[in-house]
Amino acid sequence: MPHLAETETATGTPDSQPTETAIAAVAPTSDRESAHLVTENHPDGTSFGPLAQFVKTWTLENTGETVWTARYQVVVFAAPQGETLGAAESISLGKSVSPGESVEISIPLVAPRTGGSYTVVWQLVNERGEVIAVDGGNFWVTIRVSTGEDEAAGTTANGVSVSLTAIDIGVSQTRAEFCFTFPPGDWMPQEISLTAGTNTYNSQGGTLGSYPFSCFYAIFPVGASELASFPSFQIAAQKITTLGIVDDQEAKCEAIKPQLQVQYPGLDFTCLPFEAGQYAGGLVLPSGFTQAEMEAIISDAIQGTLYGPWLLTVTQ
Repeated sequence: MPHLAETETATGTPDSQPTETAIAAVAPTSDRESAHLVTENHPDGTSFGPLAQFVKTWTLENTGETVWTARYQVVVFAAPQGETLGAAESISLGKSVSPGESVEISIPLVAPRTGGSYTVVWQLVNERGEVIAVDGGNFWVTIRVSTGEDEAAGTTANGVSVSLTAIDIGVSQTRAEFCFTFPPGDWMPQEISLTAGTNTYNSQGGTLGSYPFSCFYAIFPVGASELASFPSFQIAAQKITTLGIVDDQEAKCEAIKPQLQVQYPGLDFTCLPFEAGQYAGGLVLPSGFTQAEMEAIISDAIQGTLYGPWLLTVTQ
C-alpha cells in the first residue's frame, strides 16, 4: 500500500472500525471527489506520555471520479485545544492516487507536556483549494496525555475508584485512610499528597489490612490550625503501580523497550536482571528529558503503572 512518508512507519495496530467523521467539511467542497477512511492507527483516546513522539496514519480510499495528483494536500483544519501536536500546517500527497486506489497518510506528532485530551482535525484539499470530504466530513486524531498533573474530577480514573474511609486532623499532622477498587494484581498508590489552597504536603504511609492490599493510610505533615482557614482540601494519588518484584524483570523490560523507543526517539538503554538492583542501565536520554524523568517512565512501563490522578475532596 502506498506510503506518504517513506522514512516514517506507523507502529500502532490499524483499527478495524475507523471512527465515523463527526465534523462536517466546509465549502468549497469538490462535487466529483470523495474519500473513504479505510483504517487508522492510534484510535481516539489512545494515551501517550508527555512529549512522546508518534506517527498517526490514516488509509484513505479515493472514492471519487478523478485522480488525486501529487499536489493534493492534507491541511490542518482545527485544533480545539489550541495545540496542533507539532503537525506541519500542510503536507502534499507526493504521488497520484486513481479512483479505487488507497493511500496511507502518515503525520509525525508530539504529545504535549501538559496532561489532558487533545484533538487535531485535518482536511484533504485539491489543487483548487476545494475540500474532498472524507465520509462526508473531515478526519482527525484525539489523544490523551497522562501526567501527574492531569486535571481530573471525582474519584475514578482508568477504571479504578477510590473512597475515603477515615480522616483524622490532629495538632501537627493529618491521617487519611482510603480504599481502591484495584484490578487483579499487587498494587500500591504512589505520589500521594494533600493540597490546601496553594500549599501541597507530601505523605508518608502504608497499607491497611491483610494481603492482597486494597486499603491504605497516608500521614501528611499539616495540622488543624493550618487547615482551619480552608473550607475544603484535596487528597490526591497520582498513580498506582505494582508491588514488589516484577516476574522476569529483564524479559518484561525487553518487551516494552521497542514501544518506548518509538515514543521517545533517541532513547536507548540496557535491560538488567533483578540481581542488578535496577531495571535498566546505560541510559541514553532523548532530547528534553532528565535522567530521573526517563528512569521513572521506564519503571512505570515495566510495572504496568496506571495513571490518575484520583482526587478526594474533604469538606470541613
